[in-house]
Amino acid sequence: MNINRSTVLPQNIFRNCVLVLSLLFSTFIIWQNTIFRSSEIRWNLWAYYEWLINYNAGFVRRGLIGHLINLFSFGSEPKTVNSIVFSLAVVFILLVNLFVYKSSLSTQSTVLIVLSPTGIVWMAIRNEYYYRKEILFFIVILIASLIFMRRHHNTCKDTAYSLTVFIFIVTPLLILVHEGALFFAVPFLSVILSQAYDGIKFRRPILICYLTLALILFLFMIINKGTYATSIGIWNSLSDVARLGSLEVLPQGGISAIGYSTWQAIKFAGGLVASGNAGFYLLQLVFLYLLITFIVSNQRNQDFKELLFVREMFLPYVLICLTFLPLFVLGWDWGRWLMGIWYVSLCVYLLKLDTRLRSFEKSTRELISGGALLFFSLLFISILTPAPECCISSPGGIFENPLFEPLIVFLRAQL
Repeated sequence: MNINRSTVLPQNIFRNCVLVLSLLFSTFIIWQNTIFRSSEIRWNLWAYYEWLINYNAGFVRRGLIGHLINLFSFGSEPKTVNSIVFSLAVVFILLVNLFVYKSSLSTQSTVLIVLSPTGIVWMAIRNEYYYRKEILFFIVILIASLIFMRRHHNTCKDTAYSLTVFIFIVTPLLILVHEGALFFAVPFLSVILSQAYDGIKFRRPILICYLTLALILFLFMIINKGTYATSIGIWNSLSDVARLGSLEVLPQGGISAIGYSTWQAIKFAGGLVASGNAGFYLLQLVFLYLLITFIVSNQRNQDFKELLFVREMFLPYVLICLTFLPLFVLGWDWGRWLMGIWYVSLCVYLLKLDTRLRSFEKSTRELISGGALLFFSLLFISILTPAPECCISSPGGIFENPLFEPLIVFLRAQL
């Protein structure tokens, strides 16, 4: 017993230090890019304008938050959006760290989670992800996970009822904020709701009501997806401050996407595939699976190599990826979908919800078991993924972050 305490205590201290340092480091960098110069937009302008989509040209998808900003912060939109983005990012980072802490993971797993390609540290350093609307999806998923974790302290019914109230309230709001919630959050929330009602009456009616509600709201958003005229109306309704001094007459950034047809959206993703870069995202997908497997093997005290190729481990991950497939088809910023897969997978496996996903195992196994499917998948990737001789480039590297600008200027002056 003494040996256990002497071993576990330093590990817990180091794990907690990792969580605290990642929290402080990531928060500070994001603060630099948002609140520190709140009248400027030091992150993705496309995402900034998406926050400003409103109902001034009629009811339209993605317009809820932008309409509130337009009503209460007209003329000071950049400061308001920066405050919203920073606040949501901090809440997200806190929830990630709290979820990891509550999961009682090893120090190794904790380090891998915060330093993963889609983890909070790289999110801050590369100045990416945190300013997107889907940060709200992650926050809801993590809150639902933390409520579910309390089933050991509360009765099963209390946990199920708490989750029901929370999920039924937030889902309509999420879909009004961004219709992508149907693919990001609704499948996970359905699974966790199903698991919470395990052995309790009314599980099936509750799930049917929830999925029907989500689908109706999604279809309503599709019907009101907007037109090019809508995007022009929204752009014209913005203040000069909101436009950041732009003299453009045509809609910019995320507002312009309101006028996109489905075919235009597919063409963007098709262009990514045709460029040969899609294959590199697939490699990231495989790497995330390796990370998930390592973390799960530590949590469940199983051998990594044995777990890696076990069907019960692999198939739930495939199902999670399939729920994001429409987003890969309709949008070309695939890193965002990878981040979604990463956090949904973490919650599913660490909460052991993968057992619930195995009810779909037979149909999934039949889908992927054929050798022909594997052959054509490999052929498709091979044709569209060249191996460049040199110099793959990507914006947002560590030395391009504003936090490091003074250091870079100093070093260049010395050299």
